[in-house]
Amino acid sequence: MMWTVWMGAVCLVAGQAATTPAAANFNGTWTLTSLEMKQKADTGGGSVGIQPPDQVITQTASTLEIAETVFDQVRKTTLALDGTPTTNRAGATVSVTRSRWVGKKLVTEGKVSQNTSAGYDEWTTRETRSLTPAGVMVLEIEYTGRDGKVTASTRQYKRKS
Repeated sequence: MMWTVWMGAVCLVAGQAATTPAAANFNGTWTLTSLEMKQKADTGGGSVGIQPPDQVITQTASTLEIAETVFDQVRKTTLALDGTPTTNRAGATVSVTRSRWVGKKLVTEGKVSQNTSAGYDEWTTRETRSLTPAGVMVLEIEYTGRDGKVTASTRQYKRKS
């Protein structure tokens, strides 16, 4: 009897592993093709000053590294793909996030803070990165300020290499 229960559990786990979708492969250099800014109703919020740069993504089984060159400075963001918190710094901005796979989508959530001569500010962030069947990378970003203002954008990228 115990052997039957154990074998049933092994078959169930093996069956689930076989049907779990493979993680999306974001490796490569990506160029922005579309940018749509959205404001939640009556919340106001940010703006875009320059077009986002190409993203050079290096993905392993455990991390995703995104390199972007802005004003001749390379900014790298590293995400742990197992839900471990990661801290990334870019100038006066510090982000502490956790990333996890939801099906074939990579969801990154956390807090971003900034301490400049204008003062301190922080907001929460949620990014969802996915691939369409045509191979387009879709990046949905939502920032929520301490005052509740929400700024959202959807970016589409094509793979250059």
